[in-house]
Amino acid sequence: MPFFAFLDEHGELIANSNRPVPGKPEVANIGHPMEPEEVDHFMNMLRRVAPPLSPAESQLIENYLRHQKR
Repeated sequence: MPFFAFLDEHGELIANSNRPVPGKPEVANIGHPMEPEEVDHFMNMLRRVAPPLSPAESQLIENYLRHQKR
């Protein structure tokens, strides 16, 4: 199962592929984001770790993920 993490220049965690599960103490790894909540988590991660990403670039990635074939 894919797991990924984004670190800052000091090796500190910024974000990873574990998303909170509403109403539960555990987390769920999004792996390759396919489900709407997984794509939401991934896009939130990108906004935090890649602020220079333009709105058009962000939309391109999000559109791909939301319309990919299974």
